[in-house]
Amino acid sequence: MKIDLNLNGAVQSGERPLLRIGGQTPFELFESQLGDAARRELDKLDKASKDVESVFVKDLMKRLTPKGAFGTGMMGDFLQYQFQNALADTIGDTGSFGIAKMLNENVRDSILRQEAARLILEKQGEK
Repeated sequence: MKIDLNLNGAVQSGERPLLRIGGQTPFELFESQLGDAARRELDKLDKASKDVESVFVKDLMKRLTPKGAFGTGMMGDFLQYQFQNALADTIGDTGSFGIAKMLNENVRDSILRQEAARLILEKQGEK
């Protein structure tokens, strides 16, 4: 059995629609029907995508901030490290660079497609 999601939001097996999902995006209304496992995966995805953006920004800040910008010695290094981490964490949480959003959107669709397929197979098993 081949199951796929077309751009109109209809999950189909062959030519016969099994599930039609309305809304702005194919999965907009579907998200209210998610199972606990899928919700946990989406929560983990949100955190992981923000963490990836934060790591990227930390590395970028490390390369762009000149050595000794906050003074010399251990205290200057400590202040620079704290500044870079605080800025990177803030940017990661707000998603200002858009990396988290891009990752989240791409992987989120995959998780939702898997959940839609699971629900369809579950529904077919009840017949």
